[in-house]
Parts: sequence; structure tokens; C-alpha cells
Amino acid sequence: MLTLTRKCDYALIALSHLSRFPDTVTSAREVSDQYKIPLPVLMNILKQLTREGIITSVRGARGGYRLAVDARELTLKSLILAIEGPVRLVRCADLTSVNGDGEKVEPCLRIDCCPVRGPVLQLHHKLDQFLAGVTLSDIVDPPIKLQTPEPGPAGRETNEPSVSG
Repeated sequence: MLTLTRKCDYALIALSHLSRFPDTVTSAREVSDQYKIPLPVLMNILKQLTREGIITSVRGARGGYRLAVDARELTLKSLILAIEGPVRLVRCADLTSVNGDGEKVEPCLRIDCCPVRGPVLQLHHKLDQFLAGVTLSDIVDPPIKLQTPEPGPAGRETNEPSVSG
């Protein structure tokens, strides 16, 4: 199953909150309480995002966190990379020998004879492009959806605007 990790999920929630209040310093406790994220886990995530330069930490009695980058520039790919390391749909998609935690990764033994490697690598590339094209702003402020035309007489759709009077 392909899914965001819980850490990425929590990071996305925290970043979406920070992006809604860009001029405000927000405490970890405020985010933790509002979204029911365990505070120790959130603190570790926020430290990681600070190290990666995605957010800034403000010290002091009224301290907390704020975005260090524009929400329109922060991609889902860069968020995942900051939290989990490179996206790897399959083992052979990452040709480096070290994972995001710095652990050695053994290469796949079937690279030379795998019948699906080419198509799966293409799929991986498309996923990578998609993640690089989705920004925090896209998630927090999705474009307004156009309303579907209202059904006309006898259930037929009409493109004419309805007028109430």
C-alpha cells in the first residue's frame, strides 16, 4: 500500500496550520492540541523541519514556529524528502546506496533480469514529478471547484444560469 507515513501526515498538518497564519508564531502545543497530534512526536517533526530550513524556530516565552518558505514553493516532494528521505516506489528506483536514515541499502538482485523494471521506473518518475508539482499551497488553498450545471426539466442538464426571483 502506498501511503504517507504518519510523520509526513503530521508534518503536513502542522505546515498547513503554519501556512494559514504566516505572520504568527505558533507553539507546538497549540498544533498538538488542535489536531490531536502527540506532542513529543510533533516536537521531533518540527525540529527536523527546522533543520531542513522549512520552518524557523522562535525562542522565548512567546516562541514557537513559522514557515521559512512560501507555501507556494514548498512541494510535497521536498516535505517527504525532509521527513523520510527520497521517495522510492520500488527498491531499484533509488540508485543510491544509502536510505534517508543513512542506512546502507542493498541493491535489488533482479535489476538485470526484471521484466517490469522499465515500466515501474517510468511510473516512479511520474510519481516523482507529481509530488514535485504539488505545493503546500495547493493542499491548503485548493482552487475553487466549478459548480456542475443544475439539472433542467426532466433531469436534463442545462448550461443556462438559474435565476431565482
